[in-house]
Formats: sequence, structure tokens, C-alpha cells
Amino acid sequence: VAEFPNAVRAAAESNNPSKIAAHIYELAKSFNVFYNQLPVLRAETEVKKQSRLAICACTAQTIQIGLGLLGIESPNKM
Repeated sequence: VAEFPNAVRAAAESNNPSKIAAHIYELAKSFNVFYNQLPVLRAETEVKKQSRLAICACTAQTIQIGLGLLGIESPNKM
């Protein structure tokens, strides 16, 4: 998520939107690993639960923005 601005900048500088697509794809793959390994709603503590929910929200927002930059509509819910 933190590297997303760099991917957007690189895509703009090189006029190559596939850099955004590649970043979003890698982000989705990383999120999938996170989601499968760490329970979000059944986290051990409330702090862990809230932290993991924040990661989910940031990831969703980043993917939505990236898809929007590429002209792709994203679903509101999955």
C-alpha cells in the first residue's frame, strides 16, 4: 500500500499504466496471503482486529483508486 504512490509516479513518468496494474496485482496477491493467514474478525484481541480491519480498508481503497486510474470500475462489495 505504501508503495502505491511510487507506482503511480513511475507509470506517469514512463507513460506506462501497466505499472499501476502490476502493482495492484501484487498488492492483491499479498493481501490474499495476509487474509488467509491471519483471522480478521476472529482476531485474538480487539487491537489486532481493528488493526487488521484497517489493513483491509487501506488495501481496498488502494485497489479501488488504482483501478479507477486505469478506467476500470470496481465493485463496492465483495
